[in-house]
Amino acid sequence: MLYKRRKGKKTIQSKKKVIDGIQFDSTLESFMYTLLKDNNIENEYEGEKFILIDSFHFSNSSFER
Repeated sequence: MLYKRRKGKKTIQSKKKVIDGIQFDSTLESFMYTLLKDNNIENEYEGEKFILIDSFHFSNSSFER
């Protein structure tokens, strides 16, 4: 049986949560942070940042179809 996907509805409805001044993107992330903290395991939420390409400003005009 095939089900049609409803248009305009999100497939993932995560709720942002703030704990200890850190804003988490989902309740699951905040739950895991509290478990690690309660068990005295060192952790760092989004501690590393990777930049693949530096940002730039495209000065020419562009046309999209």
